[in-house]
Amino acid sequence: MLIERDWHTNEPWIEGASDLVIELERDKIDKLKTYAAYLIPEYWIIDPSSYVLEQYFITNDRYKMIKVFQAKETITSQNITCVSFTMQDIKDHFPSLYNKS
Repeated sequence: MLIERDWHTNEPWIEGASDLVIELERDKIDKLKTYAAYLIPEYWIIDPSSYVLEQYFITNDRYKMIKVFQAKETITSQNITCVSFTMQDIKDHFPSLYNKS
């Protein structure tokens, strides 16, 4: 899916908006609105406390949650087809995300 997006930066090595944004859970409502304004087609939110990834796709300038992935469910992207992992992979490779006191 290719979407023409109007996004500008002064950095010479960056051109255009991302096709996918992945973040640890923060202020979800504001981020959804901001990324939708730039028509970023896919947005993932990782919540280490509940061990899940929420996957959103943009439709008509708004995000719609497509799926919530847990544990050993394989996470893939329609836009970046080489991406494939599980939340268990994240937990195994980044244990500090889950060992917060």
